[in-house]
Amino acid sequence: MPLFLDCDLEKLLKPDPGNTELLAQKHRLLGEAVTATKEKLETLKTAAEQANTALANGDISKEQYDVLQREKKLDRLIYISYNKANAY
Repeated sequence: MPLFLDCDLEKLLKPDPGNTELLAQKHRLLGEAVTATKEKLETLKTAAEQANTALANGDISKEQYDVLQREKKLDRLIYISYNKANAY
């Protein structure tokens, strides 16, 4: 879920935290975000395995490898964050 959308929902929920329609929308969007992020992590996991081989063969640079690893770690943190938010 885009972070700006989450902020907009939070602003709308602040004066009316019991608004079930907005809470349902937030829960649905978080669920979609969890699914999308999980799929991206699976893709990055496969890419990381391929990058390990490519790095060992000299097909990619260490910098390219590091970029992929950073993206994988960042997405993992985002996934954890969305899962925690979706638990509430």
